[in-house]
Formats: sequence, structure tokens, C-alpha cells
Amino acid sequence: MWYEGEQQEEMGTGHYLATLLLFAIPVVGLIMMIYWSLCGSKWEERQKLATACMIKRLVGDLVILALLIAAHSVIVGLSYMPILLGGMGY
Repeated sequence: MWYEGEQQEEMGTGHYLATLLLFAIPVVGLIMMIYWSLCGSKWEERQKLATACMIKRLVGDLVILALLIAAHSVIVGLSYMPILLGGMGY
């Protein structure tokens, strides 16, 4: 918790780059995103960045999941198409 009289050190460009590179590592990045989002960090910017990246990753994963389900439905539907058209399949 920062009080009005205290000066908080800001994250530099190198810290942002290192944080984003760490988030790119599959398992470790997810663990660090959750940790920094929920437990906080030395820098308030890192906590906000971790929260934003976690939300972006969650939305992206949900979109990919929806696209995979839709593609699966299309493939399964096309595999039954010859049966529906009167057995013209091989």
C-alpha cells in the first residue's frame, strides 16, 4: 500500500520487456501472471500488466476453444454428409 507522501519507483522498459518475455513461457508465465495479479508486486504497474495479460490470454483461449469446437462440428457434419445424401459415399 502506497501512501500519499511516498514515491513509488516506476518500472523501466527493461522490466516491461522481461515481464512480457516471462509471460511468453507457457507454464511459468501463467503461474507468474496469476501470482502477480493476485499477490501483487513491488511495482503496481506489473500487477496491472499481469492482470491485463491474464484477461487477454483467457479471452484468447476461449476464442480458440470456440473455433476448435466449431471446426470439429463442421468436420463431423461433413463426414456424415454422404449417408444423408443417399449413400453416395465409398
